[in-house]
Amino acid sequence: GSGAVARSLLARFDENVELSDFGWDKTGNTDCGPALRAAGAKLGARGGRISIGAGKCWVNSPVEFTRAVEIEGQGYTEGPGMGSPGGTQILISRAGFVPFTFSGVNARGATVRNLAVRQIQPNLTGTTWVPTDYDYVFKVLGTLGIVTFDNILFQGVTRGIYANNSGRLH
Repeated sequence: GSGAVARSLLARFDENVELSDFGWDKTGNTDCGPALRAAGAKLGARGGRISIGAGKCWVNSPVEFTRAVEIEGQGYTEGPGMGSPGGTQILISRAGFVPFTFSGVNARGATVRNLAVRQIQPNLTGTTWVPTDYDYVFKVLGTLGIVTFDNILFQGVTRGIYANNSGRLH
């Protein structure tokens, strides 16, 4: 139609990437923060989708997106089998950082969907239990528009989503 911009087939393929193509090992034994940052950089200024297959994605370093990136998992298993084959699980085991930040107006329209997030909590010792004081899993800052979270399971999460100056969350 009028106003359409012609893009090559290669450019359209660059709008969808698989996290495993950037070094994610699916076992949860290696920080997948660098793989997420590399996948986001590959998407470029237009943004696009990062697909995370079944497995565990251990995030031990901050990941910031400044464009509309869609993080798409493959669902999850609830209960004791959470993270078993067939689902996508984000694992966080260290406090003191924000795993995912969406910031700026170009991140408007970002989406996170179909995954479970688990912050590793200490076991019960004696009769007392004190949860680890984690920061928020997701921060949405200054997007001035919608960011969507759809079909997300939080397990052991002390702070889930924080939004400031961001229009609305859906």
